[in-house]
Amino acid sequence: MGFIYNGMDKAKELIAHNLGGEEASYREIWDIIDARWEVQLHRHLHAAANYLNPQFQYSERKSSNPKVKLGLYHCMERLIPDQSVRELVDLELVLFQNREEFFGLQAARSTIVKRSPIEWWIQLVIPPLSYRVLQLEFWASLVLLLGVSKIGAHIVKCKRREEIAFQHSE
Repeated sequence: MGFIYNGMDKAKELIAHNLGGEEASYREIWDIIDARWEVQLHRHLHAAANYLNPQFQYSERKSSNPKVKLGLYHCMERLIPDQSVRELVDLELVLFQNREEFFGLQAARSTIVKRSPIEWWIQLVIPPLSYRVLQLEFWASLVLLLGVSKIGAHIVKCKRREEIAFQHSE
């Protein structure tokens, strides 16, 4: 799911670049993409999954789109009702962002592209190595799993609509 969000951002950037970078030349195309994207998959959960995906977080071409971090914080407010836990997760995010402690270890860096983001969080962030990031690990895994299940549910719903439409057209 974070992959889809990142892919859409990169596709829009490539369109803008290929059309000379002048907003007037690509704005109409972006508006069409945004109209479809907003209705179907552009959600805070997708932005949060993009942000928590180590493949994107540690990429040289990391997204600087402020909507990604905004989506992350909207998800935190919605999925973490306890303010003290939310603050702890927010503080632990700094370790993730800056590749500190566990996140800076060779074992963590070398497996970023070898594991799915969910596996990376679950398998690598374990005590006693990273006792300080347990809340973040739990929350990141939850967001990534929810995103995958939401996409699966969306695909099933779309297929069901197509089947119904096909049956009515016969």
